[in-house]
Amino acid sequence: MNSFWNTSFYGIFWLWNLAFLMLVYIGILPYVGVPLFQATLTGDIPTEFSLTLVTLIAIPTFSSIIGFKDDGWLEKFIPASEKIQPVLHKVNLEEGYKILAKPLSRQDYTLPKNQRVAVVLDTSRSMGKHIEELVETLSWLKKHDFADNDLTNNDADLYLSVSPEATPKRLDDLQQFKPEKITFYGTIQPQEMLTQFNNLRGDTAYDVVLLLSDEGSYELSKNNKTVTDSPAPLWMVHLGGLPGAYNDGIIKSLQDSGGGVGVDISEVLQRIATKSILSNAVVSVVNGYAWYLQTLDTAIATSNQQDDLLPLAARQLILGLSKKIKLDNLKGLDAIHAVAKKYKIVSPYSSMLVLVNDEQRQLLKAAEAQGDRFDRKVENGKENLSKPINSLTVSVPEASGGWLLGVSAIALFILVKRRR
Repeated sequence: MNSFWNTSFYGIFWLWNLAFLMLVYIGILPYVGVPLFQATLTGDIPTEFSLTLVTLIAIPTFSSIIGFKDDGWLEKFIPASEKIQPVLHKVNLEEGYKILAKPLSRQDYTLPKNQRVAVVLDTSRSMGKHIEELVETLSWLKKHDFADNDLTNNDADLYLSVSPEATPKRLDDLQQFKPEKITFYGTIQPQEMLTQFNNLRGDTAYDVVLLLSDEGSYELSKNNKTVTDSPAPLWMVHLGGLPGAYNDGIIKSLQDSGGGVGVDISEVLQRIATKSILSNAVVSVVNGYAWYLQTLDTAIATSNQQDDLLPLAARQLILGLSKKIKLDNLKGLDAIHAVAKKYKIVSPYSSMLVLVNDEQRQLLKAAEAQGDRFDRKVENGKENLSKPINSLTVSVPEASGGWLLGVSAIALFILVKRRR
């Protein structure tokens, strides 16, 4: 479903751009542009009119060229300039904490033992493109004793989540499941998948819940703040790539259950197993490092500490603090927010805002003093209807004014030509 909408939006975008470019280069430029430029050279028309027409043509042209480049505006990853040898990193934070990032070798990772896992499978239409990855995922589970129905080692139960018009199923034997025989249909959001899972699991206890999905369709999801309970740490495993965002309810479920996000089920289970055998001070195991959170006897100032890892360390500190302090009161949330604000990072308890004038800064200051400051407000697009723009307020003209100027220039040129 997500792929369908993306394709539709791209089609509309390029259809409009190509139609406009054809109008400009086949219609306006040869029949209006050339005479306009000639009249400018002879002094009959001011130069500004020709420059406006050039700008009108240049902007959509360059926009189309940039659009052909994948991720031209914001790259997902920045390639490393050179090969980096993992080393131990130590970061002291002013809050009285020390963060250690210890590199892990392949031998340091371990596999789960005596674990019972719930695998919740998304059967939305878009998952049909990831059959190969799904087969590989299930093959890995079978290879590592998750499909032998022996609870003395590892075991996995499969839950097939479906669109509302179908019936979800539970399979206690992975060997019975044949991905190639499943019809991937409709669309379903993660919270609906978890609700179906909870309805089917009964009193079965699990050590971890793995929700297998693709990038999903966040754009089609509702602003659902409902937090679905998970009987064990909830991990979102996305085949094919990570989603652009989660809604508030899923983020809260991930936080409350102590879960996380990954793109490979083997990596996720190894991260979970490895963390469980390390020190209790380990906050997370990710990207080849174990992150430790330790308390210092005395706070150490970081004003003279030149360490590029400060933002990463602060992120791990927030993750660790969120598991230690109560988050049902403003005091605990303010403490975490202060860390995020100080080290200029986006976290589940903070946002990145761009303020352009003093009025916005005053509004933010007032909002930060409210008792509901951690309850995110979502605009639904109806605000402008109930709060119309003040017509007496002077504002900066929109870019559309350039189009109007260009059309006016062309009309003026035609009028002058007719009079001559």
